[in-house]
Amino acid sequence: SAGASFPVLSRGSQHIVSAVSLKPLSAGVFPYSFGKAAPVHGKRWYGMSLVAEWRACSIDGGPAVMDWEAIGRAIADAAGVRWSPGRAWPVGGGDINSAFRYEAGGQAWFVKINRAERLPMFEAEAAGLRLLAQPGGPRVPAVITSGQAGGFAFLLLEYIPLKAANAEAQARLGERLAVLHAVTAPRFGWEQDNTIGTTPQDNTPSDAWVDFYRERRLRSQLRLAAANGHAALERQAAPLLERLDVFFTGYRPRP
Repeated sequence: SAGASFPVLSRGSQHIVSAVSLKPLSAGVFPYSFGKAAPVHGKRWYGMSLVAEWRACSIDGGPAVMDWEAIGRAIADAAGVRWSPGRAWPVGGGDINSAFRYEAGGQAWFVKINRAERLPMFEAEAAGLRLLAQPGGPRVPAVITSGQAGGFAFLLLEYIPLKAANAEAQARLGERLAVLHAVTAPRFGWEQDNTIGTTPQDNTPSDAWVDFYRERRLRSQLRLAAANGHAALERQAAPLLERLDVFFTGYRPRP
């Protein structure tokens, strides 16, 4: 099987998400998951129909069946290993990308997948993860590569098995975050833009924190809100933006 199973109870032409093992369409081609079911008829939850093509729920808005052979070959090339048929298990936790534990040749990786045009988002995330991997800082998964395969964009990371944190681990995390927050830069901002969710985020550097916070974080979001029918928010926030410096009297954060 594809390593994922979903229970199913039929009711007419619909299927309540309730246990069927997902099998490949052909060698290396797997459905990624049924994604989120939609609540209908009170408290019942219905998934997609289990049709022969294994049409899955959406990746960022549209139905998708992923070609794991193409993705697996791209992973093998990037990781410097010989390609062999692999298996993918959906991993929960987010709602922007589809995430998987992918295994092949006795190794495991963490893979995030989205539409092909989302590749710049993954490339910026990869750059950010490399920057966060500071000596003495929190453990950050190593970036293997990002790219496109089988009509999708993907980000390939080191797979780190997780376990429940105890008080000692929480304290150690706090200490390592302090190390990370002590890292400084010449200016506020970053050398490249990235995204917050899927929303573009302008990181054009600035010498002044208040200017950067006002223009790159607050005003840019307010303009997006106005463009999406919430112009009142931009008008209401105008006095705040003009007097933002009063909140930072005597406080000058380092870049």
